[in-house]
Amino acid sequence: QRNAILSQVHNFSTRPSSLLFCPNALKSFPFTTLQLIIEKMATTTPPRRHLIPAPLAAACLLGSMLFAVTNIKPTYESLLRGPVEMTPVTPENIEEPRRQLSISTFLDPKSTMVRSDAPIMSDSASSENMPNVIYLQHESLSGAVMLNTDEGVAATPFFNKMKNENDDFYVFEGGRTVSGITIDALPALMSGCAPTTKDSVKWLHEIGRPVGYNFKSRGYNTASFSSRALDSDMKKGHWSMLYDVIVGGMDYVVDPLKMKWKLENAEGSDDRKMLPLIEEWISGLESGKPFYAQMYNFNQHYPHAKDESKPGFSHRYFDSLATTDEFLETLFDILDRTGHLENTIVVGSGDHGEDPFKDSYVRLSALNSNVLHAAQYIYYPQHLMPDPSSAERLRMNTQKMTHTLDMYPTIQSILHGGPYDYLQHADQDCITGIDLASVVIPDDRVAITWNLVSSQIVRKQPAEFWALSTRDSEGKDWSLYHRLSRNRHPKLKQGANNFYVLEYGDCTRDTNPKNLCMMNVNQEHKELFRGAVQWIKHTPLLGEGVGKSKLVKFFAEEVGWKEAGEIAVVTTDDPAPNAMGALPQQLEAVATADDSDLSDERHQAGSKSKGFFSSLVQSFQDAIGTRSVDLSCDDILLFMPNRLAPIASQMNGYLRAAMMATFANKALVVMDAPQELICNVDGYAGPPLGLPNIIKSPEWLTRECAIPCQASHSYVDWNGIRLNMHLNDLSSTPFEHVCMNENGRESRVFPIGGDEIHNFFESNFKEQMLQRPSPSAYEWALRLGATEPQEAELFAQLEGDTMWDYLGALLMRNEEVLHLQSDVAKDVAKLMKSRELDTRLPYDAIDVRRGDAILDRADARNFAINYWDAQQGKPEAKEPHNYIPLIHYLRHYYDRSEEKCIKDDNVVIISTNAPGEVRKEIDALSRRRWVDGDIVSVRPKQCLAFKFVISTPRKRDVSPGKDESCTDRYDDLVADIADFITMQKANTFVGEFHSDWGRLVRTSRLMLNKAAIEEGSHNNPVLLKDMNVAWGYLHPGPPGW
Repeated sequence: QRNAILSQVHNFSTRPSSLLFCPNALKSFPFTTLQLIIEKMATTTPPRRHLIPAPLAAACLLGSMLFAVTNIKPTYESLLRGPVEMTPVTPENIEEPRRQLSISTFLDPKSTMVRSDAPIMSDSASSENMPNVIYLQHESLSGAVMLNTDEGVAATPFFNKMKNENDDFYVFEGGRTVSGITIDALPALMSGCAPTTKDSVKWLHEIGRPVGYNFKSRGYNTASFSSRALDSDMKKGHWSMLYDVIVGGMDYVVDPLKMKWKLENAEGSDDRKMLPLIEEWISGLESGKPFYAQMYNFNQHYPHAKDESKPGFSHRYFDSLATTDEFLETLFDILDRTGHLENTIVVGSGDHGEDPFKDSYVRLSALNSNVLHAAQYIYYPQHLMPDPSSAERLRMNTQKMTHTLDMYPTIQSILHGGPYDYLQHADQDCITGIDLASVVIPDDRVAITWNLVSSQIVRKQPAEFWALSTRDSEGKDWSLYHRLSRNRHPKLKQGANNFYVLEYGDCTRDTNPKNLCMMNVNQEHKELFRGAVQWIKHTPLLGEGVGKSKLVKFFAEEVGWKEAGEIAVVTTDDPAPNAMGALPQQLEAVATADDSDLSDERHQAGSKSKGFFSSLVQSFQDAIGTRSVDLSCDDILLFMPNRLAPIASQMNGYLRAAMMATFANKALVVMDAPQELICNVDGYAGPPLGLPNIIKSPEWLTRECAIPCQASHSYVDWNGIRLNMHLNDLSSTPFEHVCMNENGRESRVFPIGGDEIHNFFESNFKEQMLQRPSPSAYEWALRLGATEPQEAELFAQLEGDTMWDYLGALLMRNEEVLHLQSDVAKDVAKLMKSRELDTRLPYDAIDVRRGDAILDRADARNFAINYWDAQQGKPEAKEPHNYIPLIHYLRHYYDRSEEKCIKDDNVVIISTNAPGEVRKEIDALSRRRWVDGDIVSVRPKQCLAFKFVISTPRKRDVSPGKDESCTDRYDDLVADIADFITMQKANTFVGEFHSDWGRLVRTSRLMLNKAAIEEGSHNNPVLLKDMNVAWGYLHPGPPGW
């Protein structure tokens, strides 16, 4: 049995990972079947980590009880030998374990490629013939200043010559740091971990973590040259957590105090003083044994070292860069003179950047582009690479977004002679980097900045400086940055609790103090960073704990990211009466009334519903202890749509306003600009424009309140009040303007526009709405239209996406939130009747959006790019990345035809902003096609046939860029709403949630599952009429987004 198990283990891995899953009792466990089972489970593909705890606990227990004196070395050879004598673990002999790379490492769809065939140096291998390694940690070396400014380049001629002329020299131009504070940043460089929890902070600061111990355990000569004085503050005081980082595992340690040097640069001396000592140490080493030297260079630290014997630059920071350039040139000369240049690898990185042009020590109290951009470089002769293709990966990564955390796994791969498991510390709740020599960084990689340690240790002014950095589809780098501090930063114009977006690249070339490279967060930024959060949560380049961390959850809330949820799907073609919302029913009534007014029966039904709702509220008042619906107009949410926004965007904003008004127990009043302003025509008397003229809000939502204070407040007045509220400042709290009505009563009015409603919802309402348990949610459900106690009770218990869907179903039921004004309803009905296809017959609908509808949204653009990247090698892959082809929307029809041959036509109505392009793709589906008016019939396969009807071109799309007349705008509006009703009533709807129509259609197809509600079940309390998500996110989030 033993040999059989050994054979199985050997088949899947000749290098079993070390058994470090429980205390030393398990490490001392003799060779058993159980041990190999755990090992097998830990390295299986895909890894079954959730299965490990039970047998692991048993193994730990048995091991601790039965065996305490033996130890197994984690190599296949030692397993064959059986138990060996246990070696005491000390900081001097700690050896970093190497786990087998899991298959998840290979699964990132974004160009990640980790080699598994490079040679791996076994634990017992000799250090002979291993390369020498020099690791430089540059205090406050800013890549933005060094690489992007004219004076930075002029100050570093040797560095730039190496960059431009030496094929073995790699400069990583997009480096990001863990923190602008050394307490966070330096341990990350040396230990490969940025902690996310208090436990991981404690783990990080345990003796033996820095990389120097690993070189010592491999038999290297080790030395540390610290230009920062290792004084009592470093050994036992404020900075003591850095002492082991600098001296741990070192045979030889030098610092200014040991050499009795003057500290001419704050707590440090000129780095160049170390050079003779470095040469002396290297020259005195015995041959045949490699060396590892780490150098903590301090010249960029404030007040920035300057060579007074040489002409100066415009700022001392540039002078300090000149001294660093001279240091590097002399270091390479030393390696050449001592015969070590060809067998030495040099790795260097700033622990963080610096911005000396705004203020001294900016990085201690804020972040900006110069602080976040750390300089990084590697000198790695190709003949020393175990895998020659590492050179290509390193070169590619010089143009990617790297992280200071990448230095540690890259050095470990050098030490191990091949790819290193960069997720080694992920189980310790660490943010980790990647091996730059083994992994091609994906273009949309996200770097995380988190000053967790310093925020806990620095008590004088505790502060949090958090950032997510990523790259957009055009190759431009951005950071979403949150600053939380006791005070504002006036030099950087940063508030005490604010969000900003930081810009890189050309922006940082200008060192003028007024050049901040910073802007407020807009919707496009939020879309980009929703994709960044998605990447963090699903990439195999980070541990699972990172996506669940406090910081990532915080940013996810800020940008409106939501994980795709699950929801029941209804496939019936005949939904329950009144379940699909009022709008299609209203259109049916108009369409069957020969353009007459809506029937009295229809209005009576609405009145009955309202009366029942009101009576229900009254019956619950005593039990609730408060008035659930305030019918007065003292509290008003005044929604002011963006008059230039598409109608779908305005309708979504209106749904969001309805959610906020009912939650805050306010009347919702919609106020649009005067018709003359909307149409830009004096005395306009044409068809109605503006949301209030299109949608008739229900009385339960408006409380029959008029626009407040009309005698004293015009549209211009209210719009000015709204703009002065600074709603885009996410730290603001709800502001109410008090005004006097003509009846002598005051109204507390909260004006909010379509442009800022999303930001304000995210920052002030969303978290409160999601809070559970919440007694107020019960009352909110009543205000939303819950007609039975069970409906309100269940709503008060639901969480996450299920709650949002339930809320949408309440909004869209027979209370007519989207009830059309009668004139608009007539025109929409008339247009729908004129179409050749009878929409009362079964049909499906597809919403296809292209061009700016995708390019204007970063997350949608990224999905499109990923789609086309997956088509590499195919002729269509050369197409532009601003759309997803029609064939992708039709894929479920093709899949279904493989399962069952259906020769009947699939009737499909397509709503699109690019009808010409879609028609060409329909023609390309098959040569077997027939055209009958607006209907195009095609049969791509024997068991698959379509009848397509494409929406008519909008006048705005026929002449893009040309101002539409008011009549044309109204005609387009009617056509848009007709398409919406068509999609809403379809048997199956195919769309996506990056478009306003896709989100709105989905919300309108939600309905309450009465059977589940009556049972009080949380399983599928909401039903969704059949829908296929064509691409992108699987759930749109809250209604109206």
